[in-house]
Amino acid sequence: LYFVKSIMISLERLMNFVWTRLERTRNERLFAREHSLFWATLFSIHEGIISTDPAGKITLMNQSAEELTKYPMAEAAGKPLLTVFNAHDTVTREKISDPLWHVLETRQPKTALSEKILIRRDGSELHITGSISPAIDNKGQILGTVINFHDISSFWRKQQQDEYLLNHDTLTGAYN
Repeated sequence: LYFVKSIMISLERLMNFVWTRLERTRNERLFAREHSLFWATLFSIHEGIISTDPAGKITLMNQSAEELTKYPMAEAAGKPLLTVFNAHDTVTREKISDPLWHVLETRQPKTALSEKILIRRDGSELHITGSISPAIDNKGQILGTVINFHDISSFWRKQQQDEYLLNHDTLTGAYN
């Protein structure tokens, strides 16, 4: 009887081990699938996405952000946001104040990038719009910020052209 009981306990432990291992393997596969889907989604978005840590250092850029800023992620990583994301006011051409600190303090998103000029690494300029949000984990801790932005240069040029045509004679170009 003792021998049978000992075998039953060993068998139960073995089954628990097998079950735990199967569950772990299943969870690891699910996590890997979700992880892969997350990265595929992030790098498929046509908006520039830049993530920073709480100190404002760049931790991640998607391919669109690399193309828009002309900075490869390998060089941008660890740099302050405004070093890579060189945004200026459209009218005054002054460099924008760092929107990170306001977002981190208030824990609220901000559309601070409405119609700004992005001076790219090569010196060329784009008109952009976008927003910045705090990155908050499921425990309420701030991990940093997420900036999303996109090029509106063609829209901006069209708007400038339309405004010019509204205020000027089409034949002479004289101001109406």
